[in-house]
Amino acid sequence: MDAPRVIWCQEGRRFHQESRLLRIMFIAGGLNLASTWTQDPDMLEVGNGGMSNDEYIVHFSLWAASKTPLLIGCDVRNMTNETLTILGNDEVIAVNQDPLGLQAKKVRMEGDHEVWAGPLFGFRTVVVQLNRSPEFRPITTEWDDIGIPMNTVVEARDLWEHSTLEKRFVNRLGVNVRPHACKMFLLTSRPLSQ
Repeated sequence: MDAPRVIWCQEGRRFHQESRLLRIMFIAGGLNLASTWTQDPDMLEVGNGGMSNDEYIVHFSLWAASKTPLLIGCDVRNMTNETLTILGNDEVIAVNQDPLGLQAKKVRMEGDHEVWAGPLFGFRTVVVQLNRSPEFRPITTEWDDIGIPMNTVVEARDLWEHSTLEKRFVNRLGVNVRPHACKMFLLTSRPLSQ
């Protein structure tokens, strides 16, 4: 498999409003494309100002899970360490470049929080739990919503913390998510003995 590729570019015109980002995400959530790597809502806004670090992580997570091209839209000559850390997250980029090539879709929306999920190569699943509210929210992903058979034991890797959670999960994964933030997990089925 080829190494993940990221295209670096700059554009003079920038839009930073959260409403535009959310509009693009809602449009993406409604797509149902059968072919791979065909969606291109726009280049990334990470590092352009106007959003918090958590909001940039949401943006990058949804773009990666949706298999959209990861076109860097900020001035790479002036990137902060925080921006470079987001754009250089190998685990999140690997989701985007997964050989199965199927995009994540919004599978649940309850008020101001959402669950996005998609299949990955090797019978794995990517999950993004998004909190659009200004307050902490508990968000639960149900196996029924994401195509994992009930009673399956799952290992969850937090792709932003770069750590595998000690607890194994059965039938659901529930976490607390900060305001205007997300959690992104790689779920892998595990036998009970592991």
